[in-house]
Amino acid sequence: MLHIFRYFRPDFTGEGLYLEKLAPLLNDLNIEGDVAVECTHSPTVNQPLAGIGRTSFFGLGTGRVRRLPAVMTGWFMVNAFRYDVVHFHAFVDRMFLFHLIARLSGCRIVQSATLDDGLGSVLRDLWRRWT
Repeated sequence: MLHIFRYFRPDFTGEGLYLEKLAPLLNDLNIEGDVAVECTHSPTVNQPLAGIGRTSFFGLGTGRVRRLPAVMTGWFMVNAFRYDVVHFHAFVDRMFLFHLIARLSGCRIVQSATLDDGLGSVLRDLWRRWT
């Protein structure tokens, strides 16, 4: 399973805290997971989490960006097929390119939407981009 976040350690959201609590349970079920993070100012991974293998950071120090870094998009295109499930924590990719890549790679998708990432916010953002 791949978990894709906008922010992760130390710029946590509730979703990140939830994953840290959930990871040992996933590990007990032999569900391995990796984390990919769009932007985090000063990433720190103090100690590995049971159930979480690799944590990859992209767009470091860029603050709140609206476009996914090209490096992260390329990485995902090359690696998506390795995962059975991709869990999008909030709408990291507001153009849904990652969703398309995941589906074309045969992945199942789990989508979480919290705080300002409700459907209304995403649609407003899309409308601004296309107008």
